[in-house]
Amino acid sequence: MDQSLILTAIKWALIVFLTGFIGYFGKYLGKVSIVKFHERRQPIGFGEQSR
Repeated sequence: MDQSLILTAIKWALIVFLTGFIGYFGKYLGKVSIVKFHERRQPIGFGEQSR
């Protein structure tokens, strides 16, 4: 019974870890894509040159 309990605890710890990992990088990629989207839509102002 102890072995089953330990395996269940390890399984849940891995699920929580993976969920946090996916959530962190999902949030990071979302921020990066929003920044790139805003940079692309931003008009060129006075004094700036296009590349």
